[in-house]
Amino acid sequence: MVNENVRACRERHGMTQEEVAEKLYTSKSFVNQMEQGKVKIPLDKAIQIADILNCSLDELVGRTQNKKTEN
Repeated sequence: MVNENVRACRERHGMTQEEVAEKLYTSKSFVNQMEQGKVKIPLDKAIQIADILNCSLDELVGRTQNKKTEN
């Protein structure tokens, strides 16, 4: 699920895998593997991805803000 959300955020912001890789100081291949779910995304990279794509970490991991709060 995280991999699909990363791809969706990237595409929504009109960025290529290569552009994201450059900003992460990594390879396009690594970004591709993350999006395919072949590698787990380290927390530090997830934070960077969220910043680059202007997404929240909750959005990247598929958490919604529609959860009920208990008083």
